Amino acid sequence: IISVYFAGEPEQLNSGRTAIESGRYQDALDLLGEVDVDDVDRDEVVSDVEYFRVVAQARLASREDGADDAISSVTAFLAGNKKSFHVPAAIELLGDLYAASGQFEQARTQYAKLGKAPSPFYKLKSAWLVGQTWQAEGDHEKARSLYRQVVESAEQSPAIDPIRLAATLDMAVSNAAAGDAAGSTAAIDKIIDEADPEDADLLARAFNALGDAQLAAGDKQAAKLAYLHVHLLYSSAESAHAKALSQLIPLWEDSGHADRARQAAEILSRDYPNHSSR
Repeated sequence: IISVYFAGEPEQLNSGRTAIESGRYQDALDLLGEVDVDDVDRDEVVSDVEYFRVVAQARLASREDGADDAISSVTAFLAGNKKSFHVPAAIELLGDLYAASGQFEQARTQYAKLGKAPSPFYKLKSAWLVGQTWQAEGDHEKARSLYRQVVESAEQSPAIDPIRLAATLDMAVSNAAAGDAAGSTAAIDKIIDEADPEDADLLARAFNALGDAQLAAGDKQAAKLAYLHVHLLYSSAESAHAKALSQLIPLWEDSGHADRARQAAEILSRDYPNHSSR
């Protein structure tokens, strides 16, 4: 399911969805705040209004200091909307918020819930997301084991293919950390070469993965160039851009460019204050 619209739904609900899709999260909150749910007859529409409110709040939390409030809001939505088709997405969102605030055990608890669904899509997505939390904590062996489940799965579908590609990128980073820098960079280079030039999100993730692999191999200059690709070409991919900036700061400092390090830190602090505090 990509999206669901309801006959007779408030105009602000659809406008709020559109605002979220375009990254205008505060506009979405303002629009959805105009909806008086007491005047809405259908429970499904009320649930949608509540869901998109918490999505907008959670996305803003990645830019501002509001993770705790966002976690509370998503938790409340899940408690009160157990039959909503948004439940899997809300569980993932809650895991993302925990992971972003460094609460990896809590994030794993949420991501693991997705794996209990009978759908191969959710089982593989759960494995990939849990793998990311282990990778973030530096346990690359556990991360690789989970990524391998995704990469080697026989399941094929247009929905699963992006998850397999993401797991391939992340596994390359963990492989590099385990000592296989050459194989990892070759795998990532292949993904970059074959990617759609317009797919900014994928390319941003791929260049960050390339930078991570090159850092693991001790090649700081190559890593810096990879992260610069994200900063200069794919800044629309917000999460990846924040990560690239955070990696560039020490790399610029190490190479004697304190002015560039300061500039990167200012952008990170201004545009992604929640990231810069972690």
